[in-house]
Formats: sequence, structure tokens, C-alpha cells
Amino acid sequence: MSSVSTTPTSTVTTSVAPYLQPYVSNLLSETQAATSNLQMPAYTGQLTAGPSSLQSESWQGLANLSLPSDLTNAGQNLGAIAGQAANAGSTFTPTNFTNTYSSPGAYNGIQSTNQYTPTGAYNGTQASTQNFTGNDPNTGQSYASEYMNPYLAQSLSPQLQLLQQQLGKQNAQSGAQLAQAGAFGGGRSAIENSQNALNTNLATNQLISQGYNTAFNNAQQAFTADQARQLQAQQANINQQQFGANLGLSNAQNTAQYGQQAQAANVNQQQFGANQALTEAQQTSQALQAQQAAQEAAKQYGSTLGLQGLQAATTAEQAQANAGTNEAQYGLANLQALSTAGNTQQAENQAALTAQYNQYLAQLQYPQTMLKLQSSMLQGLPGQTTATYGANPTAFQSLVGAAGGAASLIKSLQDSGLNAKAINDFISGIKGSTPDSNKTPIDTSQGTNVGGQIMQYTPATGTGPNGGPGVGQVLGTDGKVYDDPSYAAEIKSIVPTGVTIDANGIGSDGIDYGSLFE
Repeated sequence: MSSVSTTPTSTVTTSVAPYLQPYVSNLLSETQAATSNLQMPAYTGQLTAGPSSLQSESWQGLANLSLPSDLTNAGQNLGAIAGQAANAGSTFTPTNFTNTYSSPGAYNGIQSTNQYTPTGAYNGTQASTQNFTGNDPNTGQSYASEYMNPYLAQSLSPQLQLLQQQLGKQNAQSGAQLAQAGAFGGGRSAIENSQNALNTNLATNQLISQGYNTAFNNAQQAFTADQARQLQAQQANINQQQFGANLGLSNAQNTAQYGQQAQAANVNQQQFGANQALTEAQQTSQALQAQQAAQEAAKQYGSTLGLQGLQAATTAEQAQANAGTNEAQYGLANLQALSTAGNTQQAENQAALTAQYNQYLAQLQYPQTMLKLQSSMLQGLPGQTTATYGANPTAFQSLVGAAGGAASLIKSLQDSGLNAKAINDFISGIKGSTPDSNKTPIDTSQGTNVGGQIMQYTPATGTGPNGGPGVGQVLGTDGKVYDDPSYAAEIKSIVPTGVTIDANGIGSDGIDYGSLFE
């Protein structure tokens, strides 16, 4: 049986062919003759090119290069301008501003005084009234007696007489009645007369009381009316006194008011005059300050104008210096261009010298070159080579490639729904009638490469049909059957997990995995 791998196991030995051996010996003799006691010859030609004429000219120009006169003159002039600018500050004399304000003097105001003169205290009349029950201080008599009707007795006397007449009539009537009754002069008559007297006395008392009461009330009313008239007269007198006091107070107030207004007018006049003086002093001071500011502005303008002149001169000198710098840079650029051309000229000269030196080296190495040519002629000529290879792959193994390819093929067939018999028939159809390669004798003494490691063949304990090699076995050149050490590793790589293989290479899933190695 052979491995799925197509890489042969070989041993190669190469040697010079017998008919070439004299030529090789002659080549080695010439090489020894050409190289023994060989001295290195000295090259007498020029190796480096010296400076070119253009380089020498540019170097001379660099040696003679100097600053342009415009640049040096501008530098000197700028120095002088800088000195003038430094002294510009010392020539400026600033204006000494002074206080131009002159005070108009202190303000002397009018002393305001109180223009009010009081009119004195008001002494009013004390209004008073008298009590009706009191005594008149002028007569010593009571007011009641003075105001009582002096004709009260005369007015009551007729009325009292009338009552006495009525009493007489009543007594007469009573006596007549009693006489008719036969009781005149008796006790009943006395009682009747006493009752009539009593009634008359009562009527008399009542008449007198009402008369005096009426007289007293009239007297009191007259007294009250008189007192009211006296009080009204007193009030009129008090009003006149109060009017006079108010008139005096108004006159005093008016006098004070107009006096204060006059004082205020005088104060306003003085203040107006003081303000006018203050305004005049302020305007005068402002005019003088404006004059000083104008003088200072004229000085500053003159100083600024001088500095601007220096700045303009500086700009002109800088332009002149820039022109000189450009002139110097232009001359330097010309010399640099000249130097560049000189470098090119020198490089061309050096190239010519280098070519001459390389020709000398070629001539010097001509013998070695010829020996190398003769030696190269031996390369590629046939030699004596001995090689031993392992078994060749079967046609099916060439189709499926390595073990991974076989495993992929079987998995694809299973995924397509084919059973074990159909898969075995498919593999047999592809293999066809190709003779078993494991029946070709191979040299088992050298071992075989398994995963980068040389594994030795071991004699098989059993054989295949007719005593030949079976599954996982090979036939050695000595006629013996050996176990193939690559079989176990390779068949393991294509058998799915969980599937076991018997001695004939048939898997537990019914697929003939061993046929892949036949």
C-alpha cells in the first residue's frame, strides 16, 4: 500500500562523470597556476579629477567678493540717523503748564435779620354773667327782687276780694239751706261754714302761689334776656378787640415779609455779581490754558515732524541697503551658478578617469574571468546520480490530493444524501482499474517522512490476500511485507470522529476508507 502524500522519499548521490574528470583536473591546474604567487599590480593612472577651470574661477570670485558700496554707505547713514533720533528727545522742551485761574475774592454776603416786630400780648375782656339768685353789686338787692313785678299785690288784691265775696255768698246760701232744714245755727251750720272757709283759703293760697310763681318766672325770663343782651354786648366788644389785635399782627407780618423779600433781592444781586466775577475768572483761565495747549501742540508737531523726517530718511537708506544686499546676493548667485557648472565639469572629468580605471581592472581580472567561464561550463553537464524513491500515488490519490481533500470529498458525498454503498461505488468508479500501488516493491530501509519526521517500516504481523500487502501495508524490495507508518496518521485525518476502522480499512459507518490508500 502507498501513502496519500505525493512527496517521494529519496537518497541522491552526485559525482563528476568519468569522461569529464580530465577536463576538471586541467581546469584546477590552470587556476592554481594563475593564482599562485600572483602580485597585485599598481595602477599608475590618475584616479581623481582636480578642480575644473570654472570651479577655480568661482572660488577666485568668492575670494574677491566684498560688500557693495550702497550697503556700506546705507549702514553709515543709518547710524547717523539713529544718532539724530536718539537726540530728538533731548531737543524737545515741553511747555510748563501753570495754574491760570485767578480767584475773584471771597464772597461777602448780606447778614439777613428778622424783620418781624411783635405787637405785644393780647389782653382780651373777660366776658361774665350774673346768677339770678345773686345780689346786684350796684344796689345790694337780689336780682330776683329787682326783676319781680312791683304791682303784684295790687294785681292780686281784687282777686282776693272776689274770693271773700264768694265765701260770703256760699255762707249765706248754706245758712239759708240750713234754715229751711231747721238746722241753722247748729253744729251743721258751723261745719258748713268751716268748709266754705277752708275752700276759700285754699283758693286764696292757690291764687297767691300762682301769682308769685308767674311773677318769678317772668322776672327770671327778663333777667335771662337782659343777661343775654349784656353778654352779646360784651362779645361784640371782645370781637372788636380781637380784630384790632389781628390787624396789628397782619401789619407786623407784612412788614417782616416785605423786609425779608428786600433782603433776599439784595442777596441775589450780590450773588449774581459774585457769579459773574467767577465766570469771568473761569473764562480767562480757560483762554490761558488753551493758549498753553496750543504752544505745546506746536512744539510736539515740530518734534513729530522731525521724527517723521528721520523715519523717511531711514526708509530711504533701508531701501538703498536692500538694493546693496540684492546686488551682493546676485553676485553670490552668479558665483554659485559658476561653481555648479564647475562641479559638472569636474564630474565629467572624473567619469573619464573612472572609466579608464575600470578598463584597467577588467584587463587585470581577465585570467580569473576566463577560469570562471571554464568553471561555469561544468555546471549543467550530466553527472553520476543515484536516487531511490517511494511508491508513486494512485490515480485516485492524485485526484483527491492530500488526506484533507479525501475527507472533504467523503463529507460532501454524505451531505448530498448518499449512503455508504453509494459512496463506495462512487470511489470505485473513480479509481477504475488502476493496479494497486502498494504491490510495487519499495526500499523500506530509508524509512518514510510522516509529518516532518522520518518513521521506520516495521515487519507486518499479517498479510493481505494471497500473502501480499493488505490495508496499511507495503511490499519491500526484499520481498517482505511491512506496516506503513504513515497509514495510521493519514487515515485518522480523514475518518470522522466516533468512526472506528477494522483491519481491512472498513469504517463502522460502512465506508471503505482503506481503499483510499490502495
